[in-house]
Amino acid sequence: MANFKMKCPECAHEFLGESTIEYIACPSCNAQISVNKAIKYYQSLSKIKTEKKAIARGEAYAKVDLLLEEAKWYIDNGDYETALLKTDEALTLTNVDSRVYLTRVYAKTKNFTDYDDTTHFKDLKKALDLSPVFEKERIRDLYSVYYKKTKIPKEEMLEYENQETASRLSRVETLLKDSIPAHFSREKTIKRFWAFEAPALAVAVALLILSVTLQITALSIVGAIILLAGAFAFIKYFDLKNRVRCFNGVLDLYDNFEKLNLKPKTRFNTSKTLEKLAVSEINNESTYKTDELVIELLNELIASDEETALNFILNHPSFKKYVKKEQD
Repeated sequence: MANFKMKCPECAHEFLGESTIEYIACPSCNAQISVNKAIKYYQSLSKIKTEKKAIARGEAYAKVDLLLEEAKWYIDNGDYETALLKTDEALTLTNVDSRVYLTRVYAKTKNFTDYDDTTHFKDLKKALDLSPVFEKERIRDLYSVYYKKTKIPKEEMLEYENQETASRLSRVETLLKDSIPAHFSREKTIKRFWAFEAPALAVAVALLILSVTLQITALSIVGAIILLAGAFAFIKYFDLKNRVRCFNGVLDLYDNFEKLNLKPKTRFNTSKTLEKLAVSEINNESTYKTDELVIELLNELIASDEETALNFILNHPSFKKYVKKEQD
């Protein structure tokens, strides 16, 4: 009697089974499965696993990871051509990593927003072929939303996007209005900062000088504590200044949104990021997160190559530091 290693396609349980029968019950989930399919399933997964392990032992695997991270960053920032170049480089290191092919799908479909692209089909098939069962389901679920939209006539899709953009802009207006009291509070705190900080620093310096002159340790400790508190206050001050500048920029961008003469697809994409920014503002999320979203928004507008939008960004004081940062 010949026994073969098998893997259940239903629950991925691995076991030994007799190959002389047509069907067998999985010892884990009790599902009736085809012996032939269970053997082939085990062999195909073992082959992929072995090939991936071979890559993982060398520096190539780490390099692929890095390239995919870079590709994702370019996709998030609308530079799909550079993202594809990164995946091309990754394919010179491995041709059995489903993540590489899925990243190519993201790049070719412009993050699932280009409903006319057909060049991604081979990459999608490769990603599915190389993925384990549970990953196949995730990819199918992810892709199904995009696939359904490709079947919608262009006129209907344009109408949908226009309606969705209008809804988002309405939500952005509400969120920004709700954030204005907190914004005014930050502005007041900034204005009052030096009125408290300057005397505190003067006192701290005086105490440190006295502690040295009079050789009183307690005075130096108090002075050091005040200086430390002042350092934290400075960090908070610059954080608030950045938040105020960012909010002013987002508010002005929203007020001038219709004047930028953006194409429907650009309006649709940028309104999504604008809403994320408004949510980030009202939730008082970290400055780092806010900066990320502002850069994402500006990259979308820059990628559109629309002159009115470019002029607005380059001439707005709140966005100059972000543009300079990207150029550097």
